[in-house]
Amino acid sequence: MLAQRDDHGPVEAPMRAADGTVTDWFRMRTCFQQFMRENEALFLALASVSDNPFALLSGGGFADAAITAKAVAVAAARQATGKAEPAAHEIRPFRTAAAMVAGAAWKAGRLKSVDADRIGAELASVSCLVDEQLDRSLFKDVELSDVASLSMTSMTVALRLFEAVSTYDFRRDRAGLVSAMATELMAAVAELADSVLPVTDRPADRRTLVQTLANCLCAVMVKVYERKTRQYLTHVAGMGEAECEAFARRYDPLPEVLRVFRENANVYAGAAYASSLAAAEAAGASRAGTAMR
Repeated sequence: MLAQRDDHGPVEAPMRAADGTVTDWFRMRTCFQQFMRENEALFLALASVSDNPFALLSGGGFADAAITAKAVAVAAARQATGKAEPAAHEIRPFRTAAAMVAGAAWKAGRLKSVDADRIGAELASVSCLVDEQLDRSLFKDVELSDVASLSMTSMTVALRLFEAVSTYDFRRDRAGLVSAMATELMAAVAELADSVLPVTDRPADRRTLVQTLANCLCAVMVKVYERKTRQYLTHVAGMGEAECEAFARRYDPLPEVLRVFRENANVYAGAAYASSLAAAEAAGASRAGTAMR
């Protein structure tokens, strides 16, 4: 989508209008998905350490973890490109690994010890070993239909949930646990997809957004379930069989799992949405500056 051409060549139309209304949903959706995929490790760390993610956003140093992840990714891109100010597309390949480093350090309480330049140099050296012919999706050339692609995603989600439940089931029906979690997960996916991409005439855009949300939020659901499992087992440790059985009858962890999942999902998607809007503003300012030169 291009605006009127000037002496400097075609200028991309802004992603948002002057009143803040999104005008380019394709790019909005792309920015949103990139953020969710690249920063998944940070938000999984958040989901694995607290039942109240909102509290950690303001006072738990989580913002510092995000800043550290950015610093590591930028340092890696500088080493890989030899540029003092690498472009966004040159930084992007390192964002996922940087988020994993920062997330692990934050969980361990060692965020201040992260040496962004050293780790960035290590990431850059490893990136030189990547074979672009091999490091690609196995399904790139298969030309799967949207229905087949979505079916594969739903099977993957179901398997990941069942794997978590198979580890420990709180002495409850496993099929019922998986069904309840899958229902809540897909309800969240549908609501968030509507908010991110309310208008589209391209079914593929909707499909790929739903898949990103389903995969990323399924990982959050699993983390929340695993955390609740650890809490439960810690509580019943040392109890006799009769006590464990009585406690299992009294306490149903599922409502708490679903509540905490929703809070984490909202934090995760909200951050992705805010980042997308910020990217729109930055891109608009950059294009305006280019057009004035």
